[in-house]
Amino acid sequence: MKNTPMITLKMQDKDTIQLAADLMGCEKISGSPGQQPHYKYMYMARICGYKAADLMARIYSHMSLRRQGQIQSILARYTGPGKLVPNDVREIRKLYATGNYSQNQLAAKFGVVQSNIHKIIHRGTWKYIKP
Repeated sequence: MKNTPMITLKMQDKDTIQLAADLMGCEKISGSPGQQPHYKYMYMARICGYKAADLMARIYSHMSLRRQGQIQSILARYTGPGKLVPNDVREIRKLYATGNYSQNQLAAKFGVVQSNIHKIIHRGTWKYIKP
């Protein structure tokens, strides 16, 4: 999964990992025995793609500067599941802000539907993209 954001949580407490998985929107958790016979069972929850990108954007301001840099780097490379890339999103927002383009005109220009343009402009999607 090249350039796909991913968040993985691992821990030994199944109840806690299940709660975290539910909060992350992860459909299932997996488990595996420890690497040594005396190690405890390890549970894991993982989200990828747009779910991980959205969660990264939401927790960004709570992270250290080092982690913020890592998140920025990951999200800058992520093209999302659709036709648009981050630079397209910046351009859409910039063009709309001029007042010279309607949402329908931008939709036609970028090959998407008007509702996608609306969500981009009002930060319903691509929230993590900075100007």
